[in-house]
Amino acid sequence: MICRKCKTEMVLGIATAQTYVGGMPDFEGETHSSTFSAGGTGKVIPCHKCPSCGHSVTK
Repeated sequence: MICRKCKTEMVLGIATAQTYVGGMPDFEGETHSSTFSAGGTGKVIPCHKCPSCGHSVTK
């Protein structure tokens, strides 16, 4: 795979993916919907990474 930013050959690597957590209900009395926010522990995922500029793309 070629990096779309600097046209260098990308290599296999790992990245940290964002995880989301549910919050309080949006409206008083609701039990089924809430706003999800970034948070949690995150997770490690495989990706393609450019050794020249550092740009990453998920696999």
